[in-house]
Amino acid sequence: MGKIGLEYFPFVCINDDKLDLIEAEFGLKGLAIIVKLLQRIYGERGYYCEWDAEVELLFSKRQCGLSEGDNSVSEVVKAAIKRDLFDKELYEKYDVLTSRGIQKRFFEAAKRRNIVEVEKRYLLLKVAQIPNNVHINEENVCENQKNVYRNEQSKVKESKVKESKKDISTEPEQAASMPPVITMPLNDKTEHYVYEQDIAQWKELYPSVDVMQELRDMKGWLIANPQRRKTKRGINKFINSWLCKEQDKGFTRPHEHPASRGLSEEELAKRRRMMED
Repeated sequence: MGKIGLEYFPFVCINDDKLDLIEAEFGLKGLAIIVKLLQRIYGERGYYCEWDAEVELLFSKRQCGLSEGDNSVSEVVKAAIKRDLFDKELYEKYDVLTSRGIQKRFFEAAKRRNIVEVEKRYLLLKVAQIPNNVHINEENVCENQKNVYRNEQSKVKESKVKESKKDISTEPEQAASMPPVITMPLNDKTEHYVYEQDIAQWKELYPSVDVMQELRDMKGWLIANPQRRKTKRGINKFINSWLCKEQDKGFTRPHEHPASRGLSEEELAKRRRMMED
């Protein structure tokens, strides 16, 4: 698709109150983190960057050289969102960092390109403010692929409900009253509930995977890696990505297929050798 980000970006010589407040609260370290964030935004996507717990962890270590346990980046980002340096609504909805000013400067710098492709859901500017060389994608097919599968499953479920003459409006209440099968710890110290209906959908999407065992493995991993726990918006993506990888591996571990249960170690080793051949 060609180059997306910028090789350099404009930076004002005189800070406005928002940047001055960041510097007043966090010192030059806070200002340096903001500059590093702008480098990431302009240098990669140009008009936004993805931002979740894992991205933040790597950014803190690689771009800022901070030691483990130093939460300076997290605190600066929170302060920047509070002061509208980054758009709060898009951050909470999509886990991205951007702003009107960032997008305006990016489009101004990229207006000489033949074409610039952007995602509509991340745009903050009006169409009249966007140059003619910008092509606006209505949706990101790759990122929404899992959602398409979920929607198909929902349609199947809805048709079954209609056939059995159930009242669809009561389903959310019924789901809420059911106890979760397992929970996942999140980065805000709350829990994500996984219900039987979620597991049933994943079993249908990932037939080669022992979904319950993988969910236990995920929970164990999240407990052991508190700094890499997911957000409420990112946990389902994490679960689907994990299950998808296990599905791609095939029957490589005893717990990945019910037929493997009860087999001796010798039989399991023989089966693995047969699959490798």
